[in-house]
Order: sequence, then structure tokens, then C-alpha cells
Amino acid sequence: MRNDTWDPATDAIRTALPDEVELTIAVDAAAVDTALMNGTADLDLAQTGLQEATRTRVLADDSLTPRVDLVQTGAVRYFSLQTAVAPLDDYRCRWAVQYATDRSLLRDALGGQDAGDVAGGMLPPTIGAHDRHLDTYGTVSGGSYPEQARRFLGECGRAKGFSTVVAVSGSDPAARKVAQSLAGQLAEVGIKATVQTPDAADFYAALADQQQIKDKGWGIVLTTWQSDWPSPAGFLRPLLLPDSPSNYAGLDDREINSLMNEADSETSRNAADNLWRTVDSTAQDRGTLLPFLYDRRLNYRSDRLTNAYVHPALGGLDIQALGVKG
Repeated sequence: MRNDTWDPATDAIRTALPDEVELTIAVDAAAVDTALMNGTADLDLAQTGLQEATRTRVLADDSLTPRVDLVQTGAVRYFSLQTAVAPLDDYRCRWAVQYATDRSLLRDALGGQDAGDVAGGMLPPTIGAHDRHLDTYGTVSGGSYPEQARRFLGECGRAKGFSTVVAVSGSDPAARKVAQSLAGQLAEVGIKATVQTPDAADFYAALADQQQIKDKGWGIVLTTWQSDWPSPAGFLRPLLLPDSPSNYAGLDDREINSLMNEADSETSRNAADNLWRTVDSTAQDRGTLLPFLYDRRLNYRSDRLTNAYVHPALGGLDIQALGVKG
């Protein structure tokens, strides 16, 4: 219901256009799509994107396409290569994985171009320090380098390859497809990757504990990362700080730590962004993070909504600005 004490004179941001907002909890994603398409819902509050069948239907109907928004969410899908699990504790073995991976094929496993843009670094385009030219392993435009991969396998003492485990949450069927795609690519250079799909609770409990990761032999882990605040510090520090629960790869790098501290103390925005770009590229050089997708979502909204615009930082419609036709 409308907040009777709200005063536009003291709030220059919110529009307070609707008199009432009704929220319905759906049982699953398919139910959300059904409500959107039959008009009983105006918007998916979570902005998680249409399911494949609904997406296909909407994109094939010229009367419906004006109601969809293909938005950058600010999330990055990536694999972490675990420093606690041999032989990936050797950067040359990690480089072998990097060169053996075609990132565009990983994107294809998630649906192709509509799923997002192929990633070269961890900082997404929604963050100011994003470097669109970052391509440490030359794999952003498609393809891989098997010979380079085999070369570094030899340099890390694994000329015949090695065995490892790719772990992914069992609650995400799309992620399992990506993990299988990676395993198939690595097999071409002699790396035998077995995909394991523990349930979500066990998966995320283990990620925060390097000893558990080591005991389970999870050499490669598939996750998605999106920062609470769209800044380079808010995005990268949790992934790279020693002892951070989100530093799944367990990287503790003196140069990167120093660069992050320097960036945090910099008062010039441009200078700080340059430093964060260096943090991103240096982390790529270490080979512990393999980003492959800057995530996009195809969201649907009813034609009753007004004042609808995509907020670049939130990765979806700015809900507080929405109104409805009278």
C-alpha cells in the first residue's frame, strides 16, 4: 500500500507512482514465465530471465519483442583453478588449462550470444575499470591453443596430462553443461576432468574451506560472482584477498595484494581504475581465475508498465521508478 508519510519534497529519487504493489511467490521459474505471459504478473521481481522455451517464443513474436530487455547483470561466470590441489598449484599447469579452453564454447553451452559476452577478465562491463581489451590467453575471440597447452603441461612435469575434478553445484543444470564442455575440451590435451555435482549446500560449504577442497580433489570449480556494490574494489577484493571466504582458488599473491592496497588509497578515480585494471590483468596472468561469460538476462515486462528503464548497476529494471498505465 502507499506510504502516506512519503513526501516528494524530501525525496528527489523515488517516484512512488503505483498506489499498491502486489507480490506473488511462484513455485518455480516456469510458473514465473506463465504468469508473465498470461498477464497475471507485470514483472519478475528477481529479474532472473526467461526460460529457454519462453525465450524462444517471445523472440519469434514481433508483437512481444518490444517488451523484453536483454540486460547485463554485472555477474561473471568463471572457473577457479585451485592452488591447494596438485598439480594446479603449479601456475604452468593452470596455464595449460587456460590455453586449452575455448571460452566461446563455454558460452554456447549456456545458450550462445543471448547468454552474454565472452569474458577476458573478471571485471564486467558494468564496472568502470572494465578492460575490454584484456585477453591474456588470446581466447576471447574464440578458439583455443592446444599446442601451447601441451607445452605448459610438459613444463609443469605433466607431459602426458593429469587427472582432476571439476566441481559444480548440482542444483544448476545449465552449469553442468558448461562443466561437461570444459571437460571435453581439456580431454583433447590429455587432461582428464571428472565432473562432480554435489548438492548446493555441500558445494558451497566446501568452497569456503581450502582443506575440504583439497581433500575432495576439486581442482577446478565453477561459480558465478556478482558484487554487492558495482565498484572494482567491491568486485575484486573478495575474490583475491587472502583468507576471504570468496577467494575460492586460495590465491595469496604479494604483488596483487600490494596493488589492491595502492588502488584503495588512490584519490584519483582514473588512477584507481588503472590500478584495478592492473589487478585484473595480473590475476589473469596467475591463471587461477578463468572467466568466460559476462552474464546477460532476457527479461520480460508487461505493456502496462511505464517509466521502465534498465539500471546499469543493478542489471535490471529500476523497480522503484516503475509506474502503471491508468
